Order: sequence, then structure tokens, then C-alpha cells
Amino acid sequence: MEYIDIMSQSAGIYNDRASQYGDMRDMLDHQAKLATLVLGKPITAYDIAMISHVMKLGRLKNDRTNLDSYIDGINYLAFAGVISSSKSIEDEIAAMAKKFAPESSISEGEI
Repeated sequence: MEYIDIMSQSAGIYNDRASQYGDMRDMLDHQAKLATLVLGKPITAYDIAMISHVMKLGRLKNDRTNLDSYIDGINYLAFAGVISSSKSIEDEIAAMAKKFAPESSISEGEI
């Protein structure tokens, strides 16, 4: 398979999956929230995209000829790039921490 074919399939799968599963960012955000609850520590949509990419890389160990692993890996890496360029990871973690951390009842004057 040629480079252009792999990239075209990657874009095609992105469009197919969007119609099947919904918006990529919304899905990764939802998965991050679930992972945060399960693991008990903040997990971001970026983390989920990178972990998914790594899982696709891991599958290549047993079957280097499975183009689906390459194509899906390309998409997950692209998703991570979109997320990292749209909002800083630090801002995302800070927003998440603010949701989970209780508000302090101590005012600055009491410290």
C-alpha cells in the first residue's frame, strides 16, 4: 500500500468513526473522565489519545502487516496533536483539579 492510500484510509476511518461514535474530542473527554474515576487520578483527553496510540503500536509486535493498527495509530496521534494545539495540557489538568479539589474554607487573612 502506498503512503497516500494509508493517509486516505486514515481520513476515511476518521469520518466513519465520527458518524458512528460522535465527535472525537467529546469521546476522548468522556473516556478521560471515566479513566479518572477508575484510576483515582486526573487523566486527560490527550492522555487517552496517546495511550490509544501506544496500544496500536503494541499490536504491531504480533502482526506488522495489519494496516488497521497503523491507520488507527495515525488517527490517535493526530487527535493528540489537535488536543495539544487547541488547549494546553496544563490548563486542562488545572481545570480538572479545580473540579475535584474542594474549595478551601480558609481565607487568605487567616493564614
